[in-house]
Amino acid sequence: MSKKIKNVVIASLFGLAIIVSYMMGTKSSNLMTIGNQNETVSIGNKEIKDMLNLKGDLDYKKIIKNIDELEKIINTYYLNKYSKKDLEEGIYKGIMESLKDPYSVYYDAKEFKALNEQTTGAFGGVGIQVSPTEDNYIEVISPLKDTPADKAGIRSGDIIMQINNQTYTGSQLEDAVKVMRGNPGEEVKLTILRGKGASRKTLEFVVKREIIKMESVHAKMINDNIGYILLTGFQDETDEDFKSAIKDLKEKGAKKFILDLRNNPGGLLDVALSIADELMDKATVISVKDKNGNKEDYKTEDGSEKFELVTLINEGSASASEVLSAALKENGRSKIVGAKSYGKGIIQQIYPVNNINPGDGLKITIAEFFTPNGNKIHGAGISPDYEVKIPESVTNIGVEHLQDDTQLKKAIELLK
Repeated sequence: MSKKIKNVVIASLFGLAIIVSYMMGTKSSNLMTIGNQNETVSIGNKEIKDMLNLKGDLDYKKIIKNIDELEKIINTYYLNKYSKKDLEEGIYKGIMESLKDPYSVYYDAKEFKALNEQTTGAFGGVGIQVSPTEDNYIEVISPLKDTPADKAGIRSGDIIMQINNQTYTGSQLEDAVKVMRGNPGEEVKLTILRGKGASRKTLEFVVKREIIKMESVHAKMINDNIGYILLTGFQDETDEDFKSAIKDLKEKGAKKFILDLRNNPGGLLDVALSIADELMDKATVISVKDKNGNKEDYKTEDGSEKFELVTLINEGSASASEVLSAALKENGRSKIVGAKSYGKGIIQQIYPVNNINPGDGLKITIAEFFTPNGNKIHGAGISPDYEVKIPESVTNIGVEHLQDDTQLKKAIELLK
């Protein structure tokens, strides 16, 4: 890959977090003690900024005063016990929530560890990828293959209304994820809304948690000359495992391939770009635009794999899987079969913020990406070349369920 996604230093954001941490220790709304205890001077926003070397544009004097006032009210009147640490972290979370972007989130140490496990490790859970919707629901992007949720019949597009009889909204996504994760062997009750309009129905699933192993590449021969590779996500080693799968299937006689990106919620963009680099000759994979309108194209080198390829997508294909499928489609490398993809075309960067609280971190939207032809992905999705519906009665898809998988059948037909 000729270019890699760069790390971005958000200096102004870090500066804001530092001053907020300082505020919690301030005892006076607009006075600061300097020198002897009885010598006080009034300082304004400029002096505060100069003293702490802050670069932001917020009214820090006002913020200090208001937070001090809120803490006094809580300390004086609040009925229940509370944690000073929770109050502090609530400030940081509130800053991110004020962006009104469900993908920009502040995480405490426990939450940040769980976030990193999604791309590098294993955890106890039910095995679904979820996202908040614009109307504040929690939507299933996709169940992970062979997980409890997948085996129970939970589908892409399902709306999670309740977990263990407790209602959760899209703005409570992180809390909902915490409840679904936990000790293997314990049961989780999910109340789901499925369908739209008159066909909408409420379903209940009791799912037992298991250790969710983040294996993202599954390969198998379909017949004597067609190899099938399912990618369930883009994690640290997915690109290397993908290359190994191609080599293994070729040794078994594969001359043509089906790449299945259905129910793939995305993951690490660099990994998706690396796979595109393997499959495509020199071409643009994606264009990235930042907040200032700066545009950067990411291109492949001369790919080593020239085999005939068909790619499968559906409404559970999101983010990095949409980047890959759009690049393959618009560069003429692969026909696309299935249903229109999810439509998540924005990039988040993950940052540890140990200078705020050890172990904490944040995820923030830093850019939007566009297809090689300049088409918008976010909110639009990728349309297949061949739209093929899966019958409503079918609950499982993939090479193990070929007799019911109309999309996979179409892909095989195109390769014959």
